[in-house]
Amino acid sequence: GDESGSEYMARIYGDVAGVCSASDNCCFEGTCVGLAAGAVCNGGTNCQYPCSELGTLVTTSYSTYLDLHDMETGMTADLGLECPSTYTSCPTAEFMAAGNDETLVELLLAYEANITSTADRLVNLATTSVGDVMDEIQDLMCNMNVSFVKRRYDKIETEFCGRMLGGFAQVTWALWAIAVFLEIAAVTANILSVRLHGSKTKDATGRKSGQWIMPSEAA
Repeated sequence: GDESGSEYMARIYGDVAGVCSASDNCCFEGTCVGLAAGAVCNGGTNCQYPCSELGTLVTTSYSTYLDLHDMETGMTADLGLECPSTYTSCPTAEFMAAGNDETLVELLLAYEANITSTADRLVNLATTSVGDVMDEIQDLMCNMNVSFVKRRYDKIETEFCGRMLGGFAQVTWALWAIAVFLEIAAVTANILSVRLHGSKTKDATGRKSGQWIMPSEAA
């Protein structure tokens, strides 16, 4: 009839009969009198359902199977090798909503055609004036490969900036150090000269010993 597969499984395995565990308060189709322990029942507090978990497992597994079957059918429709009979057209609406109006197989075939056409155009391009331009560009790129200039520039930079200017810097620092030491020596000599000059005694002429004789005194 109009009953779906899920409804059929729920009717068969979801509403299973029970077994009376005691004679009182155990019913079957509304009758709760005269049922002995172990009789079939479907109501009452003493009606036990030992197969209820199994029935739930069966109905749940069938629902999972339907979901997986729908997923597998949708993937087959999107792939495009064969359109399932349950679909009026392929690909699925979800696949088209993602921006793909064709199946994967159709997209791959179109991609193959585009690649082949591009390759043919590139081959034909080499025989035109554009191909001559490409050859000239290739020659220019080869001529621009002057890596030896960089190596020689690095050597010149090392010799000039590293060694020659480094030597100049060393000479400059040496002259600066000599000037400092000469300045210290001059200051020290001046201090010693003043101290030694002040400690000398005067002779009979009133002149300190060690002083130079002036021209007037010599006369």
